[in-house]
Amino acid sequence: MDSELPAALLRLETALDRLEAGVGRHFDTDQRRNELEMELEVMGEDRQRLAGELDSASARITQLESAVDHVGARMGGAIGAIEDILARERAFGRG
Repeated sequence: MDSELPAALLRLETALDRLEAGVGRHFDTDQRRNELEMELEVMGEDRQRLAGELDSASARITQLESAVDHVGARMGGAIGAIEDILARERAFGRG
């Protein structure tokens, strides 16, 4: 029985080493998963922020397009009025 003890101790030590390595891998995997979850959360927050900024920018573009259309219409009206005045001036021989 004394000769079996060193072999049993060696097997126990080997098993403990394997268990320790497995626990280490499990810990590393959990730690990496936690890191990935944190990164995902940060990315989700960034996505929400960027979506809000995009919505604001889109609304501003819509406002600017409306303003450009309004200014364009007013300029078209002003150009038409000036053309009418010039045409009348030419018709009366002043131009």
